Amino acid sequence: MAAMTTLAQVHAMLPGSHLLNISAKEAEKLMLSRVGTDSRQIDSGELFIALMGERFDAHAFVAQAAAAGAVAAITKRMRISADVALAPFQHPLRFAEDLAVLDQISNGRMEIGLGLAYAPHEFRTFGIPLKNRVSLTEEMVEILQLAWSGERFSFRGKRYQFDDVHVTPHTVQPGGPPIWLATTSAASVARAVRFGTNVL
Repeated sequence: MAAMTTLAQVHAMLPGSHLLNISAKEAEKLMLSRVGTDSRQIDSGELFIALMGERFDAHAFVAQAAAAGAVAAITKRMRISADVALAPFQHPLRFAEDLAVLDQISNGRMEIGLGLAYAPHEFRTFGIPLKNRVSLTEEMVEILQLAWSGERFSFRGKRYQFDDVHVTPHTVQPGGPPIWLATTSAASVARAVRFGTNVL
């Protein structure tokens, strides 16, 4: 967790994704070390930005991959993370490939925060049973780790089954972008430990 600085919390509602470029550049100039994009999609089309300590969070109402790619293109040192991507609503192979592309674009600066999701209306929208959120998230983590090994793999789970797949491009970071699991309970911390991920 980043410490608060004299920046405290700087919040601004900014129309248009082009302003993300300005803010990301300013964040890097301020020597902030990490930028994150939020998975929540809001119909307003606005971009919410908060600067807190050594984090720059764009709680963006734009696609996370597009936001992360835009930040990667205009920065050189800052780590970039999608915090928090809602794992149950992502297809693991496409997600692994998208993050591998972002890791290539950023020259190995990509990270990913994953959450279970919890809002019933989001699950209804995607046609996914809420009760499947834990297994979907756990299998996502397993598949990402296999996909970023650089080897062909097969997977047999409750939610996903894949035979002899090879995910490309390969990531710049060995083993892929660091995974951060959102934790709100002892069980979620235990899950992160079990999968060898970071705790968010």
